Amino acid sequence: MPVILIIHWGRWETVSPFHVHLLVGFVDFLMNAISTKRLSLRPFLVDDAARVVSLVGDFEVARQTATMPHPLSLEYARDWITSIGYEGGMMLGIEREGQLIGKVGYIDYEPDGSDKSSSVEISYWLGKNYWGQGYAFEAASAIIPVIFDNYSINTIIAGHATDNPGSERIIDKLGFQLIGETMYYSLARDVDVPCLLYKLDRDEYLKRTKL
Repeated sequence: MPVILIIHWGRWETVSPFHVHLLVGFVDFLMNAISTKRLSLRPFLVDDAARVVSLVGDFEVARQTATMPHPLSLEYARDWITSIGYEGGMMLGIEREGQLIGKVGYIDYEPDGSDKSSSVEISYWLGKNYWGQGYAFEAASAIIPVIFDNYSINTIIAGHATDNPGSERIIDKLGFQLIGETMYYSLARDVDVPCLLYKLDRDEYLKRTKL
């Protein structure tokens, strides 16, 4: 597959044409600010690092993620922010009344290391003080149409640890269908964790939006 050079956080990187398609589409999308009834979604800034630490530095939040360690250092948070986009997707900060409260976004879904350019995986997390108020559902509901309406994506994948019933309720409410169980390594827990996987196909999404 041919590769293309782009500048990412001041450095030249090689990416596939599909990744460029995703990035260009997301740039177009970001030109028009996305807002929901209560939230705004916007790119992360390096200056958000301290706030990220205060939110996902809580073990109860970090343990439900794959990539956030515990304890979470300011340096790690900065590196995480500057790495956004390397996996062929994009992560956005969730703001409520001008304050960062979490993240939502997507990455390429490549379970076996192959090029799965027709699927992406969405994810989200919220600071513990913002749980149980419908924010994750609201943010994810805003991302799903962006993916299907702007990209040649056939399937969106979502998942949660089996001990995370809150996320299970969100994914079910979003219309995803259970497809199986897998294991993922949680940095915060430092163990492999059983995880349930779900999918939302384009055709199913289109049927739901026409109801």
